[in-house]
Amino acid sequence: MAPAPSTPHAFFAEPPALTSQECQQKAAECLRLVRTVVDSTNKALLLEMAQAWIRLAEQQQAKRANDLLA
Repeated sequence: MAPAPSTPHAFFAEPPALTSQECQQKAAECLRLVRTVVDSTNKALLLEMAQAWIRLAEQQQAKRANDLLA
């Protein structure tokens, strides 16, 4: 029987946390794409994605503020 292929460590590694600014940039990109999409379903999905990125940016800002106070 052949040995199982080795699984890269990166597969199991936690992805690097995004900064608040990176999340805001991703939200802005979603909003930019909304202006280029014709389909209303895709527009709605992009708006939901932008809102999710904004919430994540706010969470990152709050976490950073808490870390600075600690």
